[in-house]
Amino acid sequence: MRSIRGSSKAWSVVKSKQVKIKQRKRMLCYQQRNDRLSELGLPYREYLKTDEWQAIRREVLAKDDNCLVCSRQANQVHHTDYEWDTLLGLCRDALISLCNGCHEAVEFDGTRKRTLDEANIALLSKLQSAGTQRSKDWLAAYARVAGRRASVQPMLERRQREREAALKRAKRKRKRK
Repeated sequence: MRSIRGSSKAWSVVKSKQVKIKQRKRMLCYQQRNDRLSELGLPYREYLKTDEWQAIRREVLAKDDNCLVCSRQANQVHHTDYEWDTLLGLCRDALISLCNGCHEAVEFDGTRKRTLDEANIALLSKLQSAGTQRSKDWLAAYARVAGRRASVQPMLERRQREREAALKRAKRKRKRK
């Protein structure tokens, strides 16, 4: 009988499965967003097409029609979180006006889509580097809404706890089946 220890094919299958598991865990924030929206009966792409979202988007862009990072014309609204109050437009401070280029730079690292935490870290870094009064005002408003200082560490700790809780719920759900 041949052992799989020396088989490069077997190891590539194992590594492939490990990579897929890591990717699923990494993108859990987007799965949680999708789960919330599925309670409304909408996939994310459909949510972005709703009259409600379009009205929220127009209001955010009307309030701040320039990109908060580079001051070019803004045409994207970036979610800094996917809490219910943000998705329903009740918390506008968690929505930010960005131009296409800055939104792309925040959302993608060149090779892959960033997680929400990674995107927020990139955004905070860009806003702090911009150093404009508008970016400082937004950071202060976001810190007030979030109920914490405008630093990355508390945000990451909260997101990590949310991820761990979601993973535990998913494990329990799988065990029940």
